[in-house]
Amino acid sequence: MPALVTSRKIGYDQAPLDADKFEIMLLEEFSDEQIEQYATKWFLLESELRMPERQNKVSTFIDESAVVPDIRSNPLMLGLLCNIYRGENYIPSNRPEVFEKCAVMLFERWDRGRGIDVVFPFKSRLRPAMQHLAYKIYSEPRLQGGVTESWLVDEAASYLFPRQFEEPDQAREAAEEFIQLCKGRAWVFTDTGSTADGEALFQFTHRTFLEYFTAGYLVRNSRSLEQILETLVPRIENREWDVVAQLAFQIQTRSLEDAADDLLSGLLERASESGSPRARANVVSFAGRTLEFLVPSPRVTREVVCQALGEAVEQAVASGTVERPSAELITDEDFHGGSESRVPCRSVDGSGSPRGRHETT
Repeated sequence: MPALVTSRKIGYDQAPLDADKFEIMLLEEFSDEQIEQYATKWFLLESELRMPERQNKVSTFIDESAVVPDIRSNPLMLGLLCNIYRGENYIPSNRPEVFEKCAVMLFERWDRGRGIDVVFPFKSRLRPAMQHLAYKIYSEPRLQGGVTESWLVDEAASYLFPRQFEEPDQAREAAEEFIQLCKGRAWVFTDTGSTADGEALFQFTHRTFLEYFTAGYLVRNSRSLEQILETLVPRIENREWDVVAQLAFQIQTRSLEDAADDLLSGLLERASESGSPRARANVVSFAGRTLEFLVPSPRVTREVVCQALGEAVEQAVASGTVERPSAELITDEDFHGGSESRVPCRSVDGSGSPRGRHETT
């Protein structure tokens, strides 16, 4: 008799089915057509809306969710996006905010919205504990494929003692209870397979959640903006932790006045001090991309644009696309058509050496 057996990818290699008896196949992500079919069925269930309104909602949802095509192709995340759109009637136009809304929806509202009352053993410390676990896992690439139950219990217990419990045994008991609650739940964190010895393996249900809680850990445990930059700039220079850095910047700017200005100015300062052209270009590129979701002051915005244009000229010259200018200076006139004020910009001299930031005249 034919049989279909499903399995998560994590842990399958440790306990595979007999390849002589089973044909192994991987399920693909949703196609654009499947995404539209799913969204259509989802929103057609909104009985309080008239049919034209439901159809319009499907159309606008498809258009607005196009900002995160990789996220909506995942069935779990697509369901979250539909749920968010049903409640708020919009999808954020930048990726960091989409990630944050998905994480908050599943972490704080999912069970409550379905009338499920789940009592966690350390509710007041639940989010910080999840951030702690996320940071530990994200910092070690080998752990991102799944962590064992014993590792999780040890790590969670070490966080809870003495922050939440005065006795190590109490912390461990609470950690074990927490892990049991995570099993089998389509939640932020769940069991996804097992080791060859049969020990459960756990993973964040989507990488978005891993990145979001890692960013929250960095913000929560940094005593200053300087400390955030000290942690993230080396990663940004190597084009690592891109989403985590974006999320950390966004979270920080919501809680501290003028944080966007200070963070971006700090990035540009470090870029100008970098001895590596590649590292400098990566930092400036990241700073430019943050303008999609941060709103710094006009002065800092112009500084970022100036630096980005300077890097673009550098790269065009290096590739032979254009000839090197004797001086490339961008002034405030380029932004305001004749204002007498001037903006600090990167400049390139005749020899091609970056001259750093200059006050143009």
